[in-house]
Amino acid sequence: IDDEQFKKILRYIRYGVDGGATLVTGGDRLGDKGFYIQPTIFSDVQ
Repeated sequence: IDDEQFKKILRYIRYGVDGGATLVTGGDRLGDKGFYIQPTIFSDVQ
């Protein structure tokens, strides 16, 4: 994964929230090195 893909994944997470899903946990960068994202769980997804 590179910076471009990392940012794309974060955008998808934001789209989910903007679309009405509830972000239960995660959704942010994990640590300050590499391109890791916290495990992310949504609820109320339609």
